[in-house]
Amino acid sequence: MMGDRLLGVLVQTADTGRLELKYDDAYLSDESATPLSISMPKAPLTYRDRALRPFLLGLLPDNDQILQRWGARFGVSWHNPFALLAEVGEDVAGAVRFIRPERLKDVSEDSVAWLDDKTMERLLRQVRLDPGGWVESEDDRGRFSLAGAQSKIALLREDGRWGLPNGQLGTTHILKVADGRFADQETVEFVTMRAARLVGLPVASVELTRFGEEVALVVERYDRLRDEFGRVERIHQEDLCQALGVLPDVKYEREGGPGVEAVVRLLRQNLGNHADAAVERFIDALIFNWLVAGTDAHAKNYALLLYGPLAELAPLYDLTSNLPYQEPVSEHERDSRLAADRSGMKMAMSIGGENTFRGVGRPEWQRLCARISVDLDRVMGRIDEMSSQLPDAVAAAAAEATVVAASASITKLVDRAATHVAATRRAIGLEAHPPAERTSRTPREDTAADTAARGDPVKEVT
Repeated sequence: MMGDRLLGVLVQTADTGRLELKYDDAYLSDESATPLSISMPKAPLTYRDRALRPFLLGLLPDNDQILQRWGARFGVSWHNPFALLAEVGEDVAGAVRFIRPERLKDVSEDSVAWLDDKTMERLLRQVRLDPGGWVESEDDRGRFSLAGAQSKIALLREDGRWGLPNGQLGTTHILKVADGRFADQETVEFVTMRAARLVGLPVASVELTRFGEEVALVVERYDRLRDEFGRVERIHQEDLCQALGVLPDVKYEREGGPGVEAVVRLLRQNLGNHADAAVERFIDALIFNWLVAGTDAHAKNYALLLYGPLAELAPLYDLTSNLPYQEPVSEHERDSRLAADRSGMKMAMSIGGENTFRGVGRPEWQRLCARISVDLDRVMGRIDEMSSQLPDAVAAAAAEATVVAASASITKLVDRAATHVAATRRAIGLEAHPPAERTSRTPREDTAADTAARGDPVKEVT
């Protein structure tokens, strides 16, 4: 289903186990109907494994333990995306829904299991300690699949209440919790996302919320909108690995995944009049991730929104800095190289053929701009502008986070971001610290306007 419309029938052949999809004739004839993927345009043909598998796998968690748990619970192979999505595919990224024929009647009847604050606290604790544990429930409500490796859950929020939806109802928010791999992971992501918004990047709206003893990053789904009657409408999206037909296990460029040139080519070939603006936004995101040492900015962490035959670059999401988790550098090292130097941190996408943060300077940006036909002066200007604002933006976002969850990781992020940004400026021939008048209107001042316009991004539930 695409929303509440039949898109087609996905089957797995009994003899070979191959996947097949044909668009429904009525859907195919509707010029306004949205394709499943840019990699699978509407056409009167049968799409098979090579096209389908990257898209389907891209809807599932990037966590083998969760997939194994699901496979055991549902009695299917955890390597089989068709079988897994038959169980958890009724609410996934975008507007597509995978519904077994015998479930069609059930999903036409909407219901919500509302959760009180204590239940929310208990649920988030379960997600943190056992991310795939919800599958043990016999209740079909709340069955969803979210891509990525972090512990998370999708819920409906309505009139200040949280609930597990069923039927046509979709989830509206994703709640992320730290899972033990990285301390204060949800708080670091909140600060990084808020800092990105403060320097002017289009990002998904986030809040940092406490439910009793549990802290969660609450992300408003940009692929869900409410219509004029208040009903949740699904907007179709796909990440750039899906759009390029690339399997999610090779999402990093150094492992064979898409790099900057492949992404820019995709945007220019498919976004029509929106292409130039989308390329500029993508380069801005590339700059931001270089400035904050965002090591996870691979092609799955960029997405397209699809509206019928049209597409546009989605708001940024999953932005996070790796600086709190690296060993600090000494004073003499600060004068000569990036704060990320000692760890040898690598970028998910290379810049001008260089994939280490410490190895990128003006020549690498110049090489990249030449390869993708982007104006170097514009890029250098954006680096100057963004780096001038970013240390204050990180500090302002950290101050917001501290209201709910003070942590050593946030203190490290603030300190190391300032050092790292100063080093990136030196790497392209700028003063380490811009003149005072360049930052006279600080992101901290912008925060008040931000809060007034969108509501307080920091909330606590007691």
